[in-house]
Amino acid sequence: MLVEDNPAYRKSITYALNGRDGINLSHQFGTAEIAIQSLLEMEPAEVPEVILLDLNLPGMSGLHALPDFRQSTPQTQVIILTQSNREADIMKAISLGASG
Repeated sequence: MLVEDNPAYRKSITYALNGRDGINLSHQFGTAEIAIQSLLEMEPAEVPEVILLDLNLPGMSGLHALPDFRQSTPQTQVIILTQSNREADIMKAISLGASG
């Protein structure tokens, strides 16, 4: 699953991942709120193994949404996508349960 608000960046990531063996980008969202709601409504077989999560999202930021992602799908690994080079953002994401 990809949660990224920038359509051009979302398209680039989709392009990079599609066609790779063993990778299926099953869902894409532009906001954390919609992604979380979608996760809560998914059948167990649909729940992604990995969520690529932008930190700087409109509405609920990736940092604020991270605990909700971890709670709704604790078995899913959350990988943060960010242009931030602030160490505090990275440390906060890890402390909230990001896998990388």
